[in-house]
Amino acid sequence: GGYREILISSMNLIADRYERDLDYPWIDTKFNTITGEDFLKEDPLRSKGIVYSWIQGRGLESLMIHIEWILNNYTDSKTILLTKRLNRIVKEVAESVKTAVKLNGGHLSFFMNPLGKTLVQGIDGKMEEHVLTQKNPWNISDIFGSKGLFAASLISGNEIDRISSVEYIKKIVNGITHGNFITDQQPLAEKNPVTAVKGRLSHTPWMLIIGSLTLLLKHGVSEALSPGIRAIQYILDNHINIAGKWENLEENDYVEYIKTNGELWVSEGCVLSDPGHALEFVGLTSRFLSTALSLKTLENETKQVLSEISPYLFPIFQRNFTNGFNRKAEGITKLIDLISRQPVNRLMPWWSLPETMRAALGCYEIIQREEEREFCLEAYSLCHNSLMNNYIQTESSGLFSVQNRDENGRIIDSISAVPDADPGYHTGIALIDCLDMIESNTHRGTDTNE
Repeated sequence: GGYREILISSMNLIADRYERDLDYPWIDTKFNTITGEDFLKEDPLRSKGIVYSWIQGRGLESLMIHIEWILNNYTDSKTILLTKRLNRIVKEVAESVKTAVKLNGGHLSFFMNPLGKTLVQGIDGKMEEHVLTQKNPWNISDIFGSKGLFAASLISGNEIDRISSVEYIKKIVNGITHGNFITDQQPLAEKNPVTAVKGRLSHTPWMLIIGSLTLLLKHGVSEALSPGIRAIQYILDNHINIAGKWENLEENDYVEYIKTNGELWVSEGCVLSDPGHALEFVGLTSRFLSTALSLKTLENETKQVLSEISPYLFPIFQRNFTNGFNRKAEGITKLIDLISRQPVNRLMPWWSLPETMRAALGCYEIIQREEEREFCLEAYSLCHNSLMNNYIQTESSGLFSVQNRDENGRIIDSISAVPDADPGYHTGIALIDCLDMIESNTHRGTDTNE
């Protein structure tokens, strides 16, 4: 029913939009999900002249996973034709991304022009061309782009592309591990303090790379196992209040930023936490664990390590869902201060809902206690209901989700991270994972009521 319709509908729209302008070799989700209308050609941040690497990298991964899912679930000719249309997009967009990487010394950047050149926003807001070189640190666009290129290589079957994308991911892992990494996100939304700050370390690269390493592991790259465990361990050790590490915080609070010496990063008296990120971490980690545990060749000591990580997930889930979920308005608050326990940014973006649904089912699979399982199912259904009733737009095309609602539940026309609509990355991939888990639970004889 609902999920399948969203998945197919969004992919149809992405294919339609791509095919109506074949001279534009990029995934085009440049439309307002509230009204369904295309962005204006003159808009400096929204026009086709600005390519967001995040959207392209996430889009390649998303399209690959949707193609795989459709082929496993559908046989009718119309839906199979959709996979052929998506295949073409993946192949062509991957070429555009590879060109951009070549032009930028092995990197991607947050803003690019349609030729793949880096753009930087000047003080006056105008975009200027800029060149990245090998000397530049790795960045978030690199994480999404490299993962997208790996996904594309699975579609094309091109072994050289596969090897070079794995190499790209390895270099990024190395960069994150040795501090040669920078957040390249640009603040397009107010109250979202995302630009890099000297001496402030974010959990973000560590969390996102768990997703990359899970994808590699799932597709036969066994050397992704130990860096994946390291990334999870790093976040548990450095960004989560485990065993009363920070006495002024609640147990299992998830801290967005720390200082280089590992202490809390305090800005204007606040210790920031993004509950959606904490919940996303739980979901990504649970997928990593289940992928790792299904490997045929798993050494006992690795099994041991994985089984030691597993019990942390539900308490982290419970604490951060409780921290973030606004029951009155049915959404997850974007930023809270862990000292005053008050919201700092009251907006409730769409993406944390499907991420939390995936996390809830991931926890459900690994816990036994009845009241804990009840908590997971309640969180799941609260997020499911809100996503379906408050965010997914049935009237406009493609069943896409609006980006933001305010603390009173009103839809707000504001940007979360990028203006382009999500190409099935948060909503699509998470819903496919949810369908997967629901089906495997049903086979095991438990009923999770979709």
